Amino acid sequence: MSKPSNPVQLGIVGAPHGVKGELRVKSFTADPLAIGGYGPLFLGDGRALNILALRPQGDMLVARFDGVTTREQAAGLTNKALFVDRSLLPDTGDEEFYHADLVGLEARDLAGGLIGRVVGVQDFGAGDILEIRLADGAACLRRSARRRFRPST
Repeated sequence: MSKPSNPVQLGIVGAPHGVKGELRVKSFTADPLAIGGYGPLFLGDGRALNILALRPQGDMLVARFDGVTTREQAAGLTNKALFVDRSLLPDTGDEEFYHADLVGLEARDLAGGLIGRVVGVQDFGAGDILEIRLADGAACLRRSARRRFRPST
């Protein structure tokens, strides 16, 4: 399989686990173990990683990837995003969406005025945050519909 033409991030590689090349993985799929059912996962540079084994451990997963057999090799993958092509994802139900679907959409105020465009969706552990590029070119983050915008730094 080749590098995704329409990549969607499904997870991120964490720190090595043990000395035999296993790695912690944070899965963004609804069922964390489902990340193992998409076939090869791709890094941003296009390299494919095939999962040989996957098991839960706390709020993370522990994965063993084909060709990664030492702690040093595993350390080289730390903090790398894991992608698949959008075509492999299941269809969304009514009133459901993938975060990637929000990127590029217009953000408007209650009167219909253009605020800007969504350029990213972040989650630092306290919930989803929309990153919006304002119409004047500045960036801001929006936590929820009830909160005001705050400039990003």
